[in-house]
Amino acid sequence: MTAPSMNAQPVTLRRPGLWSLAELDAHLCEDSKTTTTARPNGRPRTANATWWPAVATCPGSSSACRADCYAVRIEGYRHEVRRAAERRRQDWDRELAAGNGAALAAALMRRSRDRQVDLGVTRPTFRVAASGDWWSAALVDAWREAAHQVDADDAPALTVWGYSRSYGAGRDYLRRLLDPDGLPPRGWTYFLSSDPSMLRRTVNALRGDAYHALPVAMMAESADEGRRLLEKVRRLAGDGPRRALVCPVDADDMPRTVEVRGTYRGACSHCRACLPKQSTTAPDIVFPIH
Repeated sequence: MTAPSMNAQPVTLRRPGLWSLAELDAHLCEDSKTTTTARPNGRPRTANATWWPAVATCPGSSSACRADCYAVRIEGYRHEVRRAAERRRQDWDRELAAGNGAALAAALMRRSRDRQVDLGVTRPTFRVAASGDWWSAALVDAWREAAHQVDADDAPALTVWGYSRSYGAGRDYLRRLLDPDGLPPRGWTYFLSSDPSMLRRTVNALRGDAYHALPVAMMAESADEGRRLLEKVRRLAGDGPRRALVCPVDADDMPRTVEVRGTYRGACSHCRACLPKQSTTAPDIVFPIH
């Protein structure tokens, strides 16, 4: 993960429910790995992610996750990134309290989708929480409602994905995103993020009614260890084996920016393993720790 680029100087939202393009752009960030269109030097041409304060918005983070958090490292040496993230958190808390959360989430997804389409992207994508996680019930409810609003648009479908540790006792926000069958909104894929220090929590989640349909994203020291841990989690949860893939970027098998017939895009947009047409077909993923 490289340091995200801010599309505009951070702008505090001053008019609840009414946001300028600059205000929306200040809530979006660019990343060379997730972008759907890039310049030959790898610089993203548009923003398709949100970035919230690292750790402070991660109620379900583990000690291992916090110790190896790329967002913490970036916010540590890029103070403008940290300040922008903190300002976004303040904006979100205020907008949620005013009942404007769903409107803001929908506006952000539409802004990102429309910019991608204007640049010729035919399969626009959106990454929720490139840094941060679900930190409140009101936040999840707002994005769930916004997802249904955006899905109803007469526009190219937006594929949304994310990874969460906001599950389990005392931090169980992710389940609010899911329907009675345990699935996220249409066009969304969400992973139970995990690592060796929290296998039991992940197993318990998969055994329950809420999370049984979700794929797992496993942080591990190596690809082989990650596969073994995923097999163990699935076995202890009583599940059958699920297809497992290793992130090709983290495994050093694919560059962050990929060229295809003279056009450039981020590796996530090219690989799309985490971006299936149906979330039920998403594989488990291993992210080797560097």
